[in-house]
Amino acid sequence: MNGDGDGDGSMDLLTSYATADTGIGLGESDVCVVGDLLDATPFQGCDRIVAVSVIRRCG
Repeated sequence: MNGDGDGDGSMDLLTSYATADTGIGLGESDVCVVGDLLDATPFQGCDRIVAVSVIRRCG
């Protein structure tokens, strides 16, 4: 999901992951994401997150 999620006037990228796939436990954690853009420009972003358990219901 993209948009200005925090109201600061800058576009934000909001993503979701299966918590078990990240190695991050439930609750608050400081995390960093690092990678390379398609043109090989490196990027890094760090923030405090809150990992929560989500129950999905089929029906």
